[in-house]
Amino acid sequence: KLASSSADHSAHVWNVEDGIQMATMSHAGGVNGVTFSGDGKLALTWGDDRCARAWSVDGGDPVTPWLHHVGTVLA
Repeated sequence: KLASSSADHSAHVWNVEDGIQMATMSHAGGVNGVTFSGDGKLALTWGDDRCARAWSVDGGDPVTPWLHHVGTVLA
C-alpha cells in the first residue's frame, strides 16, 4: 500500500502491486499528510482544515469523527 496527500483536499491509498486506488479520503482543505496504523488497516489524515481523522483503508470510510484542532494540523 502507498498513501498520498494533496492540496486538492484529498488523500488516496493505492495498491502498489496493481496501481489500483483502494480509498479516497476528503477534507475541507488541503491534506498535509497521511500515515498508516501499525496493522495497516487504518489511514490517518490531517490538514489545513484544522482536522485529523482516521479512515478504513479498504474503501475509505471514516472510523472516527473529525478531530478538531486550534490551527492547521502539520503532523
